[in-house]
Amino acid sequence: MSDISSVSSVGTGLRAVQFQAEYQAAVLREQKQVIEDVGNAALQLIQAALAADPDLGQNLHVVA
Repeated sequence: MSDISSVSSVGTGLRAVQFQAEYQAAVLREQKQVIEDVGNAALQLIQAALAADPDLGQNLHVVA
């Protein structure tokens, strides 16, 4: 009987590993999307600043 329970615990362990792998993949996809969104927002901000009225000035001070 102990052999059967050890086999079932291996199956449970494999399901946990599969869930962790799927969860990590979902987190990485979400992080990638957030990084792309922030990058796009930064580009839009820079483009808007460069397209501003030249009579107001041409200096763009960015602190990161």
